[in-house]
Amino acid sequence: VYFGASDGVVYCLDLSDGELRWKYQAAPSVAQHMFFEHMEATHPVHGNVLVMNDRLYTVAGRSMFTDGGMRFLILDPESGELIAEKKYDARDPASGKEVQEFVSWLNMPAAMPDILSTDGKLLYMLSAAFDFEGNRLPLEKMPTSGNADAGAPEPFVRPDRVHLFSPTGFTDDTWWHRTYWIYGSDFISGWQGYFRAGMAVPAGRILVFDDDQVFGYGRKPKYYRWTTPIEHQLFAAPKPGMEKTEQPSGQTILEIAPTEALSPANTPLTVEAWIRPNRQNGVVLAHGGGNLGYTLYLDKGRPVFQLRWGPQATTKVTGKRLALAQWHHVAGVVTAEGTVRLFVDGAPSGRAEAPQLLAKAPMEGISIGRDDRSLVGDYAGADPFDGTIDEVRIYHESLSPAEIASHAAGTAPSPTDSAVLALTFDGEKVRDVSPAKNACDSTDPQFAEGKFGRALAFSGGEEAVPGYRVPHEWIADLPFFARAMVLTGDALYVAGPLDLVNEEELYKEISDPSRPVPATLREQEAAFEGRKPSYLAAVSPETGEMLGRWEIPATPAFDGMIATEGRLWISTQQGTLLCIKPTR
Repeated sequence: VYFGASDGVVYCLDLSDGELRWKYQAAPSVAQHMFFEHMEATHPVHGNVLVMNDRLYTVAGRSMFTDGGMRFLILDPESGELIAEKKYDARDPASGKEVQEFVSWLNMPAAMPDILSTDGKLLYMLSAAFDFEGNRLPLEKMPTSGNADAGAPEPFVRPDRVHLFSPTGFTDDTWWHRTYWIYGSDFISGWQGYFRAGMAVPAGRILVFDDDQVFGYGRKPKYYRWTTPIEHQLFAAPKPGMEKTEQPSGQTILEIAPTEALSPANTPLTVEAWIRPNRQNGVVLAHGGGNLGYTLYLDKGRPVFQLRWGPQATTKVTGKRLALAQWHHVAGVVTAEGTVRLFVDGAPSGRAEAPQLLAKAPMEGISIGRDDRSLVGDYAGADPFDGTIDEVRIYHESLSPAEIASHAAGTAPSPTDSAVLALTFDGEKVRDVSPAKNACDSTDPQFAEGKFGRALAFSGGEEAVPGYRVPHEWIADLPFFARAMVLTGDALYVAGPLDLVNEEELYKEISDPSRPVPATLREQEAAFEGRKPSYLAAVSPETGEMLGRWEIPATPAFDGMIATEGRLWISTQQGTLLCIKPTR
């Protein structure tokens, strides 16, 4: 039995009697310090070491930037003798450059230790790749979008380096919403990047895999975006490169990056568009996010114009119900005095008084046909629009009722000379023909007959997630959180505490500080802490059908389940070990 320890030593015990066969000090010295209220070596070793081809591989240390860096060690598993040792610190040995020189926007090369893994071709530590002599492959800068603020690249995968990893390590059990496991090659970080990696390859809170497929428990596709509430699903997906067919999104994506010309700070505002909705809900235009911005959308068939100054500070106006499958002109206006007006088909349809104009420019840009970032409006998720959108205009002035009526008459396109955004869909590409000439980032645009010339067509629907490229063999909802998972020859076993809350609804409640903590949240806390029963389920790997479900007396530790000799062994948060022989 081989294992590393927090004292910086690798141990080998005799499996028959537990006697020590050898030990090796992986840490460069016996120096120790306080770590989370107990003593540890300055260079601890993960408990799991990797044994392969008569070699034992492990890493000692906390970071390439502290205490002289990390040691990558290769030992003889029979004798414990050192075969090779490599030192990794703040300087890349291949190029001689500082590791920080490879920082790209908010992404930098992996520099923390983790449990080592292998695909049989390379060794991996987080996203870092090594050969079998312990040499790290040359560092490369991650690409960027070119936007200094939201510089995350589009999701990508390098086929020659696909492996299972977590950017914060396999032992991170916090379930922080900006990190998760992926079966891919690179993780994109940052406020506009963390959700992107999971749009290109299978990803989730926890994953297992066989030769062909990846099975996981992770966020539903619509939550691969800037979001706080998240709902999850169980799924099966082909490994990257083993998809049956190419998976085009078939979804129109149109975004305009924030610019000085588009800033609505301390200025009157008019937003207008021609829309032909097929569904009663959907975002027409959103500029900004959950702390600041404005949005024009449909709610139960009624157009809504909403301004936001903070999580709880909003002003919105709701108009009359629209007929589906017909063209309508909708416009939201904010005057210099703070009066907010909504016009439908040229006629006033509602008004409200805002306490102020928007005081500064939103950090997020403009999305057309959905809200793909933090939510500006009072809707759930991206709220994709289903229908056709044409003649989108934004003016930094409050157009008069007569001007709005003239634009809604439908005899000619609205003027563009005073607009800060005027989108046209009549050429080969989406273009802004206003004097500002804002760059339009359109992906897979779908066109249809518009009010004037061509328009953009949006297919909407909750399953329509632009940019999400992972095909699922099956998906299934679970009544509990999957904190532990293992794949056997005949079943996928998952275990965890009950899932008692709908996060979308709960988020609306807890966003209001005047309201008491919901009782369901206290019950969910009790379930996570083991004061309520947890559950184990057997699921068909072929169909996702639940084959059996059992109550278990303790909460599984994260990734704390294995299968051997027809039995499941579950390590629990309460410090116990469960042995279960499932019967179906």
